Amino acid sequence: MFCSGLRNAQYNFENKQCSKEEREEKAKAFLGSRKNITAGLEKFDQVIKNKIAKYASIVNSEASFGDFQTDNKDCVSCYDVNSSHDCRYVAV
Repeated sequence: MFCSGLRNAQYNFENKQCSKEEREEKAKAFLGSRKNITAGLEKFDQVIKNKIAKYASIVNSEASFGDFQTDNKDCVSCYDVNSSHDCRYVAV
């Protein structure tokens, strides 16, 4: 509950590992009334804001900037480009 970016994790609360009983106890505090649910949503917003986000998807690329690149070299501001060399400002 209130976790973000975790994989194959069980019994976490606010991105922290805890026991099953602890998690259930903490979860009960946010159930029951609209005020508690709203407070829970605000807590989750804080967790999302503190989450580390991936910058770009660049695989096997050397000295390249942009996003969604594979097997490139010296590509600057290139987006969705594969197997290219010495490109500038390309968007496919």
